[in-house]
Amino acid sequence: MKHAKYLHIFTCLTLLLCSRQLSAQINPGDLVINELMAANDSLSGISDLNGDYADWIELHNTTDQYLDLSGYHLSDSLPDPTKWAFPQGVGVEAGGYLIVYADNDPTQIGVHAGFRLSRLGEDLAFSSPSGEVIETVSYPEHSGGDSYSRIPNATGDFSFAYPTVAASNETEPGPKIDFQSVVINEFVASNDSTSGIFDPTGGSGDWIELYNNTLEDIDLGGYFLSDNIFEPRRWRFPLSTIIGARGFLIIWADKDPEEEGIHTSFSLSKAGESVVLTYEDGTTIDSEVYGTMETNVSRARKPNGTGDFSYSSPTFNANNDFPASLDVADKASVKVFPNPANDVLTIDAKNVESGSRISLFDVSGREVLREFTSVEALKIDVSEFEGGQYFVKVGQIVIPVSIY
Repeated sequence: MKHAKYLHIFTCLTLLLCSRQLSAQINPGDLVINELMAANDSLSGISDLNGDYADWIELHNTTDQYLDLSGYHLSDSLPDPTKWAFPQGVGVEAGGYLIVYADNDPTQIGVHAGFRLSRLGEDLAFSSPSGEVIETVSYPEHSGGDSYSRIPNATGDFSFAYPTVAASNETEPGPKIDFQSVVINEFVASNDSTSGIFDPTGGSGDWIELYNNTLEDIDLGGYFLSDNIFEPRRWRFPLSTIIGARGFLIIWADKDPEEEGIHTSFSLSKAGESVVLTYEDGTTIDSEVYGTMETNVSRARKPNGTGDFSYSSPTFNANNDFPASLDVADKASVKVFPNPANDVLTIDAKNVESGSRISLFDVSGREVLREFTSVEALKIDVSEFEGGQYFVKVGQIVIPVSIY
């Protein structure tokens, strides 16, 4: 039985290796130079893993099998088609895309070629390990903003178009909307685990809430969000990102764009900076410049969607008209713990005037409990409460709490 087990493992490994070896034979049309950008800059919002706006080349696997590129070559010189070789183990999944950054810095994380692209125009060549040229592309002079891409995707002629890095070239950004049709409605530049506000993976990153002021769903795909008014296209919304009519959309500003949910490639500074929403042509839809932020305190529009910004207790993914604005210094007079809570929630308001009302609201603004302050801390059994976001309100002090 033991020998049979090892034989089975050996057979599986042999089949896997054979399948990868078979996929290594790449014929013309199997892998195409699909898109490139020879004048990339911060306005594109497309950066490598180091945050650099390097020029790039997109390769597309048109087949239904994995293609191993180990030993194949990419070059910006037809007389020297073997100028740069793909590292061992680099490949493209069936139907997938591979981005090669052309920045002459192959030591960086990711796939970085040993040459740069010329914005004046030149030739590109993809060739076999032996140097046999499989495909060539000539591109003209580039200016910033657009990429040079095949339309229809993979098969069409090249033309300048909106960049669609690592995606089909036939996708288009959402329609252009009017100024403040969608607004930056609320944001927190210093969120931590005590806020009770977590992303789908349990992280407590900074966040930005958008609100749709219209009665129609809006496609924000291809729009840009940034923390720098001088670099408004730092991060691009995934195509077909929809914000519902009169609805909210949460974007996690945590430099982790690969996580579940919508996550930007930048984070917010609690020392103060800006939040900017722009269309793909650079038109500003909404923006806000802010100063120093306290941990777990938001900047929110009041009235919701239309008003000026003020400091507030967060109303995550909900109407900002509740709760009221607060003086950050007053929060120290009320202690709520543990937060999050799942058994007993303690509200210590001994430093607040005796007889002041204590209210617990759910996220919709419904008051679910009412008590009054005294010399003793109030203990509330929340074991039967429905899990979610709640707000403790003592006088004009509002503190968010999570119950699970």
